[in-house]
Amino acid sequence: MQSFKKISIASALALALGFSSQTMAIPLPMDGLAAGMSTFNDLAVNPTGEGQALIFPYYNTREGMRTNIHITNTSADIVIAKVIIREGKTSHDTLNFTVVLSPYDQWIGQLRELIVPSRGDKPVPVLVRADQSCVVGAFSELISGVQTAMAKAIEPLKTTGIPKPIQKHMAEGHITVIAQAKVKMGNPVAYERDALGVLTDRAKAYRAILGAVHVNSPVNPNEPKDCQKVSDLFIADSNLGGLSTEGIINTINGGDFHGVAEFKEYGVFEPLVDKENPLVGAYTLLTPSLGTAGGGRALAIANFNKNKSVPKENLLTAQAYPYNLEPTLASSGGLWGEGGVAALTLVEKALSSTQLVNEWVYKTAAGTTNAKADWVVTLPTKFFYSDGDIHSGSADGVRLARDGASDYGTAKEWVKELYYTVGAYDREEKKATDFVEASPSKGGRKYIENEVNVISFGPDKGNDTNNGILPTLLPANIDLNGNIYGQPAGWLAMSFRDGDTGIDSVGVPAVGFMYRARFDINDRHTSYAEIISHVHSSK
Repeated sequence: MQSFKKISIASALALALGFSSQTMAIPLPMDGLAAGMSTFNDLAVNPTGEGQALIFPYYNTREGMRTNIHITNTSADIVIAKVIIREGKTSHDTLNFTVVLSPYDQWIGQLRELIVPSRGDKPVPVLVRADQSCVVGAFSELISGVQTAMAKAIEPLKTTGIPKPIQKHMAEGHITVIAQAKVKMGNPVAYERDALGVLTDRAKAYRAILGAVHVNSPVNPNEPKDCQKVSDLFIADSNLGGLSTEGIINTINGGDFHGVAEFKEYGVFEPLVDKENPLVGAYTLLTPSLGTAGGGRALAIANFNKNKSVPKENLLTAQAYPYNLEPTLASSGGLWGEGGVAALTLVEKALSSTQLVNEWVYKTAAGTTNAKADWVVTLPTKFFYSDGDIHSGSADGVRLARDGASDYGTAKEWVKELYYTVGAYDREEKKATDFVEASPSKGGRKYIENEVNVISFGPDKGNDTNNGILPTLLPANIDLNGNIYGQPAGWLAMSFRDGDTGIDSVGVPAVGFMYRARFDINDRHTSYAEIISHVHSSK
Protein backbone atom coordinates (compact mmCIF):
# COMPACT_ATOMS: atom_id res chain seq x y z
CA MET A 1 0.00 0.00 0.00
CA GLN A 2 1.12 3.59 -0.68
CA SER A 3 4.78 2.89 -1.38
CA PHE A 4 7.35 3.91 -3.93
CA LYS A 5 10.20 2.16 -5.65
CA LYS A 6 13.74 3.44 -5.25
CA ILE A 7 14.17 6.68 -7.17
CA SER A 8 16.70 9.47 -7.30
CA ILE A 9 15.80 12.76 -5.68
CA ALA A 10 15.74 14.46 -9.07
CA SER A 11 13.20 11.94 -10.31
CA ALA A 12 11.20 12.22 -7.08
CA LEU A 13 10.93 15.98 -7.40
CA ALA A 14 9.97 15.87 -11.04
CA LEU A 15 7.41 13.16 -10.54
CA ALA A 16 5.86 14.62 -7.40
CA LEU A 17 5.47 18.03 -8.99
CA GLY A 18 4.03 16.55 -12.13
CA PHE A 19 6.78 17.88 -14.39
CA SER A 20 7.68 14.54 -15.99
CA SER A 21 6.22 12.65 -18.92
CA GLN A 22 6.44 9.54 -16.77
CA THR A 23 3.56 8.62 -14.50
CA MET A 24 3.68 7.42 -10.91
CA ALA A 25 0.69 5.54 -9.52
CA ILE A 26 -0.28 6.22 -5.93
CA PRO A 27 -2.49 3.40 -4.62
CA LEU A 28 -5.74 4.26 -2.88
CA PRO A 29 -5.79 4.08 0.92
CA MET A 30 -6.93 0.88 2.57
CA ASP A 31 -6.61 2.08 6.14
CA GLY A 32 -9.77 0.52 7.52
CA LEU A 33 -11.38 3.72 8.78
CA ALA A 34 -14.54 3.11 6.75
CA ALA A 35 -14.99 -0.45 7.95
CA GLY A 36 -17.85 -0.97 10.38
CA MET A 37 -18.85 2.68 10.37
CA SER A 38 -21.51 4.70 8.55
CA THR A 39 -22.88 3.51 5.23
CA PHE A 40 -21.59 5.23 2.13
CA ASN A 41 -24.84 7.23 1.88
CA ASP A 42 -23.97 8.97 5.13
CA LEU A 43 -21.03 11.11 6.19
CA ALA A 44 -18.17 8.63 6.30
CA VAL A 45 -14.53 8.08 5.41
CA ASN A 46 -14.46 6.91 1.80
CA PRO A 47 -11.91 4.12 1.20
CA THR A 48 -11.79 4.93 -2.54
CA GLY A 49 -10.30 8.36 -1.78
CA GLU A 50 -13.08 10.61 -3.18
CA GLY A 51 -14.87 13.07 -0.92
CA GLN A 52 -16.40 16.44 -0.19
CA ALA A 53 -13.70 17.09 2.43
CA LEU A 54 -10.06 16.04 2.57
CA ILE A 55 -7.58 15.79 5.44
CA PHE A 56 -3.87 15.88 4.67
CA PRO A 57 -2.52 14.52 7.97
CA TYR A 58 0.95 16.05 7.82
CA TYR A 59 3.29 18.46 6.13
CA ASN A 60 6.91 19.23 6.98
CA THR A 61 9.32 21.92 5.74
CA ARG A 62 12.10 21.51 8.34
CA GLU A 63 15.75 21.01 7.41
CA GLY A 64 15.11 21.15 3.69
CA MET A 65 12.09 18.86 3.65
CA ARG A 66 9.34 19.65 1.16
CA THR A 67 5.71 18.59 1.00
CA ASN A 68 3.80 18.49 -2.28
CA ILE A 69 0.02 18.83 -2.22
CA HIS A 70 -2.26 17.74 -5.10
CA ILE A 71 -6.01 18.55 -5.11
CA THR A 72 -8.04 17.12 -8.00
CA ASN A 73 -11.59 17.85 -9.16
CA THR A 74 -12.93 14.67 -10.74
CA SER A 75 -16.29 16.19 -11.76
CA ALA A 76 -17.70 18.01 -14.80
CA ASP A 77 -18.59 21.01 -12.60
CA ILE A 78 -16.55 23.92 -11.29
CA VAL A 79 -15.78 23.07 -7.65
CA ILE A 80 -14.88 25.77 -5.12
CA ALA A 81 -12.94 24.55 -2.08
CA LYS A 82 -11.54 26.11 1.09
CA VAL A 83 -7.97 25.15 1.97
CA ILE A 84 -6.72 25.74 5.53
CA ILE A 85 -3.12 25.03 6.55
CA ARG A 86 -2.72 24.64 10.33
CA GLU A 87 0.45 24.48 12.39
CA GLY A 88 0.95 21.27 14.32
CA LYS A 89 1.12 22.37 17.96
CA THR A 90 -2.26 24.04 18.47
CA SER A 91 -3.75 24.13 14.93
CA HIS A 92 -3.55 27.88 14.42
CA ASP A 93 -4.59 28.86 10.93
CA THR A 94 -1.34 29.77 9.12
CA LEU A 95 -2.71 30.08 5.58
CA ASN A 96 -6.31 30.19 4.46
CA PHE A 97 -7.38 30.43 0.84
CA THR A 98 -9.98 29.36 -1.70
CA VAL A 99 -9.11 27.35 -4.80
CA VAL A 100 -11.53 27.40 -7.74
CA LEU A 101 -11.15 24.23 -9.77
CA SER A 102 -12.53 24.11 -13.29
CA PRO A 103 -13.99 20.79 -14.50
CA TYR A 104 -11.43 17.95 -14.20
CA ASP A 105 -8.84 20.44 -12.96
CA GLN A 106 -5.94 19.80 -10.60
CA TRP A 107 -4.19 22.24 -8.31
CA ILE A 108 -0.62 21.56 -7.16
CA GLY A 109 1.43 23.35 -4.51
CA GLN A 110 4.59 22.73 -2.53
CA LEU A 111 5.31 23.63 1.09
CA ARG A 112 9.00 24.32 1.73
CA GLU A 113 11.28 26.92 3.35
CA LEU A 114 12.69 29.89 1.45
CA ILE A 115 14.19 33.26 2.34
CA VAL A 116 11.53 35.98 2.01
CA PRO A 117 13.12 39.47 2.17
CA SER A 118 10.19 40.99 4.04
CA ARG A 119 10.57 38.35 6.79
CA GLY A 120 14.32 38.61 7.42
CA ASP A 121 17.37 36.66 6.31
CA LYS A 122 16.35 33.21 7.58
CA PRO A 123 14.23 30.73 5.60
CA VAL A 124 10.54 30.65 6.52
CA PRO A 125 7.76 28.21 5.56
CA VAL A 126 6.12 29.16 2.26
CA LEU A 127 3.62 27.73 -0.19
CA VAL A 128 4.75 27.64 -3.82
CA ARG A 129 2.12 27.12 -6.52
CA ALA A 130 2.95 24.98 -9.52
CA ASP A 131 0.10 25.95 -11.88
CA GLN A 132 -2.32 28.73 -12.81
CA SER A 133 -5.63 27.43 -11.38
CA CYS A 134 -7.44 30.34 -9.73
CA VAL A 135 -6.62 30.88 -6.05
CA VAL A 136 -8.28 33.54 -3.90
CA GLY A 137 -6.68 34.69 -0.65
CA ALA A 138 -3.10 33.81 -1.60
CA PHE A 139 -0.61 34.69 -4.36
CA SER A 140 -2.15 38.12 -5.00
CA GLU A 141 -0.14 41.34 -4.87
CA LEU A 142 -0.86 45.06 -4.72
CA ILE A 143 0.14 46.45 -8.12
CA SER A 144 -0.54 50.13 -8.93
CA GLY A 145 -3.09 50.28 -6.12
CA VAL A 146 -4.98 47.19 -7.34
CA GLN A 147 -4.95 43.85 -5.53
CA THR A 148 -3.99 41.68 -8.48
CA ALA A 149 -4.87 37.99 -8.46
CA MET A 150 -2.21 35.36 -9.18
CA ALA A 151 0.53 37.98 -9.35
CA LYS A 152 3.14 35.89 -7.53
CA ALA A 153 4.06 32.24 -7.16
CA ILE A 154 5.20 32.20 -3.52
CA GLU A 155 3.06 32.86 -0.43
CA PRO A 156 4.66 32.84 3.05
CA LEU A 157 2.67 31.21 5.83
CA LYS A 158 1.14 33.88 8.06
CA THR A 159 2.30 34.76 11.56
CA THR A 160 -0.53 37.24 12.24
CA GLY A 161 -2.40 36.37 15.42
CA ILE A 162 -0.10 33.46 16.24
CA PRO A 163 1.75 33.73 19.58
CA LYS A 164 5.53 33.92 19.25
CA PRO A 165 6.16 30.57 21.02
CA ILE A 166 3.85 28.83 18.54
CA GLN A 167 5.39 30.30 15.39
CA LYS A 168 8.29 27.83 15.48
CA HIS A 169 5.73 25.06 14.89
CA MET A 170 4.54 26.48 11.57
CA ALA A 171 7.06 24.29 9.73
CA GLU A 172 4.89 21.25 10.52
CA GLY A 173 1.16 20.74 10.60
CA HIS A 174 -1.89 19.41 8.79
CA ILE A 175 -4.24 20.63 6.07
CA THR A 176 -8.00 20.46 5.51
CA VAL A 177 -9.82 20.99 2.22
CA ILE A 178 -13.60 21.38 2.17
CA ALA A 179 -15.78 21.65 -0.96
CA GLN A 180 -17.91 24.78 -0.56
CA ALA A 181 -20.03 24.78 -3.72
CA LYS A 182 -20.30 23.58 -7.29
CA VAL A 183 -21.12 25.58 -10.41
CA LYS A 184 -22.64 23.77 -13.38
CA MET A 185 -21.43 24.51 -16.87
CA GLY A 186 -23.89 25.72 -19.51
CA ASN A 187 -26.29 27.27 -17.00
CA PRO A 188 -28.90 29.45 -18.81
CA VAL A 189 -28.76 31.89 -15.88
CA ALA A 190 -25.85 33.43 -17.77
CA TYR A 191 -28.39 35.19 -20.00
CA GLU A 192 -30.82 36.26 -17.27
CA ARG A 193 -31.86 39.93 -17.44
CA ASP A 194 -34.20 42.16 -15.46
CA ALA A 195 -37.18 44.10 -16.77
CA LEU A 196 -34.87 46.80 -18.12
CA GLY A 197 -32.78 44.30 -20.05
CA VAL A 198 -29.82 44.54 -17.66
CA LEU A 199 -27.99 41.39 -16.61
CA THR A 200 -29.06 40.31 -13.13
CA ASP A 201 -26.55 40.11 -10.31
CA ARG A 202 -26.54 36.33 -10.38
CA ALA A 203 -25.99 36.34 -14.16
CA LYS A 204 -22.97 38.57 -13.61
CA ALA A 205 -21.73 36.30 -10.78
CA TYR A 206 -22.10 33.24 -12.98
CA ARG A 207 -20.19 34.84 -15.84
CA ALA A 208 -17.45 35.92 -13.42
CA ILE A 209 -16.93 32.46 -11.94
CA LEU A 210 -16.52 31.06 -15.47
CA GLY A 211 -13.23 32.97 -15.48
CA ALA A 212 -11.80 29.93 -13.66
CA VAL A 213 -12.28 27.71 -16.71
CA HIS A 214 -9.04 26.95 -18.55
CA VAL A 215 -8.95 28.08 -22.17
CA ASN A 216 -6.70 27.43 -25.10
CA SER A 217 -5.47 30.68 -26.57
CA PRO A 218 -2.17 31.97 -27.96
CA VAL A 219 -1.98 34.49 -25.13
CA ASN A 220 -2.77 32.17 -22.19
CA PRO A 221 -2.50 28.55 -23.31
CA ASN A 222 -4.20 26.15 -20.88
CA GLU A 223 -4.72 28.86 -18.27
CA PRO A 224 -7.90 30.17 -16.63
CA LYS A 225 -9.68 32.83 -18.61
CA ASP A 226 -9.79 35.51 -15.90
CA CYS A 227 -8.78 34.82 -12.29
CA GLN A 228 -9.17 38.52 -11.45
CA LYS A 229 -12.93 38.38 -12.03
CA VAL A 230 -13.08 35.22 -9.96
CA SER A 231 -11.13 36.83 -7.14
CA ASP A 232 -13.31 39.94 -7.14
CA LEU A 233 -16.35 37.77 -6.43
CA PHE A 234 -14.94 36.96 -2.99
CA ILE A 235 -14.66 40.58 -1.80
CA ALA A 236 -16.92 40.97 1.23
CA ASP A 237 -19.97 43.24 0.91
CA SER A 238 -18.97 45.09 4.09
CA ASN A 239 -15.77 45.41 6.07
CA LEU A 240 -16.14 43.89 9.53
CA GLY A 241 -12.44 44.18 10.34
CA GLY A 242 -12.97 47.28 12.47
CA LEU A 243 -15.76 45.79 14.58
CA SER A 244 -15.30 44.28 18.00
CA THR A 245 -15.67 40.53 18.39
CA GLU A 246 -19.15 41.13 19.79
CA GLY A 247 -20.07 43.26 16.77
CA ILE A 248 -18.86 40.60 14.37
CA ILE A 249 -20.77 37.90 16.22
CA ASN A 250 -23.94 40.00 16.11
CA THR A 251 -23.51 40.47 12.36
CA ILE A 252 -23.14 36.73 11.83
CA ASN A 253 -26.05 35.96 14.15
CA GLY A 254 -28.08 38.38 12.05
CA GLY A 255 -27.77 35.99 9.13
CA ASP A 256 -24.74 37.37 7.29
CA PHE A 257 -23.10 33.97 7.05
CA HIS A 258 -21.50 34.26 3.63
CA GLY A 259 -20.28 37.85 3.45
CA VAL A 260 -21.28 38.09 -0.23
CA ALA A 261 -24.94 38.40 -1.25
CA GLU A 262 -24.42 36.54 -4.53
CA PHE A 263 -23.19 33.46 -2.66
CA LYS A 264 -26.78 32.91 -1.53
CA GLU A 265 -27.83 32.46 -5.16
CA TYR A 266 -28.69 28.79 -5.22
CA GLY A 267 -29.23 28.90 -8.99
CA VAL A 268 -25.51 29.63 -9.45
CA PHE A 269 -23.52 28.38 -6.46
CA GLU A 270 -25.10 25.05 -5.59
CA PRO A 271 -24.27 22.89 -2.57
CA LEU A 272 -22.87 19.43 -3.17
CA VAL A 273 -25.44 16.73 -2.53
CA ASP A 274 -25.26 13.09 -1.44
CA LYS A 275 -22.84 10.93 -3.40
CA GLU A 276 -21.29 13.95 -5.12
CA ASN A 277 -17.72 13.49 -3.91
CA PRO A 278 -15.50 15.20 -6.48
CA LEU A 279 -12.31 15.88 -4.50
CA VAL A 280 -9.25 13.62 -4.46
CA GLY A 281 -6.03 14.56 -2.68
CA ALA A 282 -2.45 13.29 -2.72
CA TYR A 283 0.71 14.34 -0.91
CA THR A 284 4.42 13.61 -1.09
CA LEU A 285 7.10 14.14 1.58
CA LEU A 286 10.51 14.82 0.04
CA THR A 287 13.88 14.74 1.80
CA PRO A 288 16.48 15.98 -0.72
CA SER A 289 19.40 15.53 1.69
CA LEU A 290 18.73 11.77 1.91
CA GLY A 291 17.40 11.29 -1.61
CA THR A 292 14.09 9.90 -0.31
CA ALA A 293 10.45 10.55 -1.11
CA GLY A 294 7.20 8.90 -0.04
CA GLY A 295 3.59 9.78 -0.62
CA GLY A 296 -0.04 8.83 -0.12
CA ARG A 297 -3.66 9.83 -0.53
CA ALA A 298 -5.41 12.43 1.59
CA LEU A 299 -8.12 10.98 3.80
CA ALA A 300 -11.48 11.65 2.12
CA ILE A 301 -14.77 12.33 3.91
CA ALA A 302 -17.77 11.51 1.72
CA ASN A 303 -21.10 13.33 1.97
CA PHE A 304 -19.73 16.02 4.29
CA ASN A 305 -22.60 18.37 3.32
CA LYS A 306 -25.36 15.85 4.02
CA ASN A 307 -26.38 17.19 7.41
CA LYS A 308 -26.78 20.92 6.75
CA SER A 309 -29.59 22.63 8.63
CA VAL A 310 -30.59 24.40 5.39
CA PRO A 311 -30.22 21.78 2.61
CA LYS A 312 -29.93 24.36 -0.17
CA GLU A 313 -27.26 26.39 1.57
CA ASN A 314 -23.73 26.23 0.17
CA LEU A 315 -20.60 26.73 2.28
CA LEU A 316 -19.19 29.68 0.32
CA THR A 317 -17.67 32.58 2.24
CA ALA A 318 -15.91 35.81 1.39
CA GLN A 319 -12.14 35.59 1.48
CA ALA A 320 -11.96 38.31 4.14
CA TYR A 321 -11.93 38.27 7.92
CA PRO A 322 -13.97 36.89 9.61
CA TYR A 323 -15.88 35.09 6.86
CA ASN A 324 -12.77 33.26 5.68
CA LEU A 325 -12.69 31.33 8.98
CA GLU A 326 -15.39 29.08 7.57
CA PRO A 327 -15.93 26.32 6.65
CA THR A 328 -14.08 23.98 9.03
CA LEU A 329 -14.49 20.32 9.96
CA ALA A 330 -17.32 21.51 12.25
CA SER A 331 -19.30 22.88 9.28
CA SER A 332 -21.00 19.71 8.06
CA GLY A 333 -24.22 21.10 9.55
CA GLY A 334 -23.75 24.54 7.99
CA LEU A 335 -21.58 27.62 8.41
CA TRP A 336 -20.75 29.08 11.82
CA GLY A 337 -21.81 26.03 13.80
CA GLU A 338 -25.39 25.89 12.53
CA GLY A 339 -25.44 22.16 13.09
CA GLY A 340 -24.09 22.54 16.62
CA VAL A 341 -22.10 19.86 18.35
CA ALA A 342 -23.95 17.15 16.43
CA ALA A 343 -22.27 18.16 13.17
CA LEU A 344 -18.78 17.92 14.62
CA THR A 345 -19.68 14.68 16.38
CA LEU A 346 -20.59 13.08 13.05
CA VAL A 347 -17.16 13.91 11.65
CA GLU A 348 -15.43 12.69 14.80
CA LYS A 349 -17.41 9.45 14.74
CA ALA A 350 -16.32 8.81 11.17
CA LEU A 351 -12.67 9.38 12.14
CA SER A 352 -12.70 7.60 15.51
CA SER A 353 -10.95 4.40 16.45
CA THR A 354 -9.73 2.92 19.71
CA GLN A 355 -6.48 1.52 18.35
CA LEU A 356 -3.90 2.26 15.66
CA VAL A 357 -1.87 -0.57 14.15
CA ASN A 358 1.20 -0.23 11.95
CA GLU A 359 4.83 -1.30 11.57
CA TRP A 360 8.00 0.06 13.16
CA VAL A 361 11.73 -0.14 12.50
CA TYR A 362 14.81 1.27 14.19
CA LYS A 363 18.10 0.09 12.74
CA THR A 364 21.24 2.23 13.05
CA ALA A 365 24.88 1.24 12.85
CA ALA A 366 28.01 3.08 11.81
CA GLY A 367 29.13 2.38 8.26
CA THR A 368 25.97 0.48 7.26
CA THR A 369 22.66 1.27 5.64
CA ASN A 370 20.18 2.56 8.21
CA ALA A 371 16.41 2.28 8.42
CA LYS A 372 13.97 4.14 10.62
CA ALA A 373 10.24 4.64 10.86
CA ASP A 374 8.14 7.41 12.39
CA TRP A 375 4.45 7.36 13.17
CA VAL A 376 2.46 10.52 12.50
CA VAL A 377 -0.68 10.74 14.67
CA THR A 378 -2.82 13.81 13.96
CA LEU A 379 -5.88 14.87 15.98
CA PRO A 380 -7.63 17.18 13.46
CA THR A 381 -10.52 18.22 15.74
CA LYS A 382 -8.57 18.67 19.00
CA PHE A 383 -8.41 22.45 18.78
CA PHE A 384 -12.20 22.79 18.83
CA TYR A 385 -12.02 21.87 22.50
CA SER A 386 -8.60 22.44 23.97
CA ASP A 387 -7.24 25.62 22.47
CA GLY A 388 -10.10 28.08 22.77
CA ASP A 389 -8.11 30.20 25.20
CA ILE A 390 -5.15 30.32 22.82
CA HIS A 391 -7.24 30.90 19.72
CA SER A 392 -9.42 33.60 21.25
CA GLY A 393 -6.83 36.19 20.27
CA SER A 394 -6.62 34.95 16.71
CA ALA A 395 -8.88 34.41 13.75
CA ASP A 396 -10.51 31.27 15.14
CA GLY A 397 -11.54 33.17 18.26
CA VAL A 398 -14.56 34.65 16.49
CA ARG A 399 -15.92 31.25 15.55
CA LEU A 400 -15.22 29.79 18.99
CA ALA A 401 -16.72 32.81 20.73
CA ARG A 402 -19.88 32.65 18.65
CA ASP A 403 -20.36 28.92 19.03
CA GLY A 404 -19.43 28.87 22.68
CA ALA A 405 -17.18 26.22 24.18
CA SER A 406 -20.22 24.38 25.53
CA ASP A 407 -21.56 23.91 21.99
CA TYR A 408 -18.75 21.46 21.32
CA GLY A 409 -19.15 19.83 24.71
CA THR A 410 -16.84 19.92 27.68
CA ALA A 411 -13.20 19.49 26.78
CA LYS A 412 -12.93 15.76 26.25
CA GLU A 413 -10.57 13.83 28.50
CA TRP A 414 -8.28 12.83 25.63
CA VAL A 415 -7.90 16.37 24.35
CA LYS A 416 -5.29 17.71 26.75
CA GLU A 417 -3.26 14.52 27.04
CA LEU A 418 -4.12 11.44 25.00
CA TYR A 419 -2.97 8.43 27.02
CA TYR A 420 -2.18 5.13 25.37
CA THR A 421 -0.79 1.65 25.94
CA VAL A 422 1.48 -0.31 23.62
CA GLY A 423 1.47 -3.90 22.44
CA ALA A 424 4.65 -4.21 20.35
CA TYR A 425 5.79 -7.28 18.44
CA ASP A 426 9.04 -8.17 16.73
CA ARG A 427 9.11 -10.13 13.48
CA GLU A 428 9.37 -13.46 15.33
CA GLU A 429 6.04 -13.11 17.18
CA LYS A 430 7.70 -12.04 20.40
CA LYS A 431 5.84 -9.32 22.26
CA ALA A 432 6.85 -6.47 24.53
CA THR A 433 3.81 -5.23 26.40
CA ASP A 434 3.32 -1.96 28.20
CA PHE A 435 6.60 -2.03 30.11
CA VAL A 436 8.35 -0.14 27.32
CA GLU A 437 9.62 3.31 28.21
CA ALA A 438 8.24 6.33 26.40
CA SER A 439 8.09 10.08 26.44
CA PRO A 440 6.24 12.15 27.24
CA SER A 441 4.90 10.24 30.23
CA LYS A 442 3.63 10.81 33.76
CA GLY A 443 4.03 8.21 36.47
CA GLY A 444 4.72 5.60 33.84
CA ARG A 445 1.64 6.54 31.79
CA LYS A 446 2.42 7.36 28.18
CA TYR A 447 0.63 10.15 26.34
CA ILE A 448 0.78 12.48 23.33
CA GLU A 449 -0.22 16.11 23.65
CA ASN A 450 0.05 17.94 20.31
CA GLU A 451 -2.43 18.26 17.47
CA VAL A 452 0.22 16.62 15.27
CA ASN A 453 2.52 14.08 16.93
CA VAL A 454 5.62 12.48 15.38
CA ILE A 455 6.52 9.28 17.22
CA SER A 456 9.95 7.64 16.94
CA PHE A 457 11.14 4.28 18.27
CA GLY A 458 14.74 4.61 19.45
CA PRO A 459 16.31 4.83 22.95
CA ASP A 460 14.24 7.07 25.19
CA LYS A 461 16.01 10.06 26.75
CA GLY A 462 13.04 11.85 28.27
CA ASN A 463 10.81 14.55 26.88
CA ASP A 464 11.63 15.92 23.43
CA THR A 465 13.39 12.71 22.41
CA ASN A 466 13.47 12.44 18.63
CA ASN A 467 15.13 9.33 17.24
CA GLY A 468 13.26 9.32 13.97
CA ILE A 469 13.77 10.19 10.34
CA LEU A 470 11.44 13.22 10.24
CA PRO A 471 12.90 16.47 11.63
CA THR A 472 10.32 17.61 14.17
CA LEU A 473 9.60 19.86 17.14
CA LEU A 474 6.49 17.79 17.92
CA PRO A 475 8.18 14.60 19.10
CA ALA A 476 7.12 11.61 21.12
CA ASN A 477 9.13 8.41 21.53
CA ILE A 478 8.41 4.77 22.29
CA ASP A 479 11.59 2.94 23.27
CA LEU A 480 11.67 -0.27 21.24
CA ASN A 481 15.45 -0.25 20.96
CA GLY A 482 16.45 -3.35 22.93
CA ASN A 483 13.03 -4.03 24.44
CA ILE A 484 11.96 -6.32 21.61
CA TYR A 485 14.51 -9.07 22.16
CA GLY A 486 17.16 -7.38 20.06
CA GLN A 487 15.03 -7.29 16.90
CA PRO A 488 15.17 -4.03 14.86
CA ALA A 489 11.66 -4.13 13.36
CA GLY A 490 8.13 -5.41 13.79
CA TRP A 491 4.64 -4.07 14.36
CA LEU A 492 2.72 -2.55 17.23
CA ALA A 493 -0.74 -1.55 18.36
CA MET A 494 -1.33 1.77 20.11
CA SER A 495 -4.49 1.56 22.23
CA PHE A 496 -6.09 4.79 23.44
CA ARG A 497 -7.10 4.85 27.08
CA ASP A 498 -8.92 6.99 29.64
CA GLY A 499 -6.29 8.91 31.62
CA ASP A 500 -8.35 8.84 34.82
CA THR A 501 -9.65 5.28 34.90
CA GLY A 502 -6.83 3.65 32.94
CA ILE A 503 -9.40 1.78 30.84
CA ASP A 504 -8.45 1.14 27.20
CA SER A 505 -10.79 1.44 24.20
CA VAL A 506 -11.41 5.17 24.22
CA GLY A 507 -12.58 6.22 20.75
CA VAL A 508 -10.47 9.07 19.36
CA PRO A 509 -10.63 10.89 15.98
CA ALA A 510 -7.04 10.30 14.88
CA VAL A 511 -5.49 10.08 11.42
CA GLY A 512 -1.97 9.46 10.19
CA PHE A 513 0.56 7.05 8.81
CA MET A 514 3.96 5.40 9.20
CA TYR A 515 6.84 7.07 7.35
CA ARG A 516 9.58 4.51 6.82
CA ALA A 517 12.93 5.30 5.19
CA ARG A 518 15.99 3.28 4.25
CA PHE A 519 18.93 5.58 3.64
CA ASP A 520 22.63 5.62 2.92
CA ILE A 521 24.12 9.11 2.86
CA ASN A 522 27.01 7.78 0.77
CA ASP A 523 24.74 6.43 -1.97
CA ARG A 524 21.47 8.24 -2.42
CA HIS A 525 20.49 5.93 -5.28
CA THR A 526 19.92 3.13 -2.77
CA SER A 527 17.73 5.32 -0.50
CA TYR A 528 13.96 5.24 -0.51
CA ALA A 529 10.96 6.03 1.67
CA GLU A 530 7.34 4.96 1.86
CA ILE A 531 4.15 6.00 3.60
CA ILE A 532 1.72 3.40 4.94
CA SER A 533 -1.57 4.52 6.47
CA HIS A 534 -2.43 3.31 9.95
CA VAL A 535 -4.93 0.51 10.35
CA HIS A 536 -7.77 1.87 12.49
CA SER A 537 -9.40 -0.62 14.82
CA SER A 538 -12.35 -0.38 17.19
CA LYS A 539 -11.56 -3.46 19.22
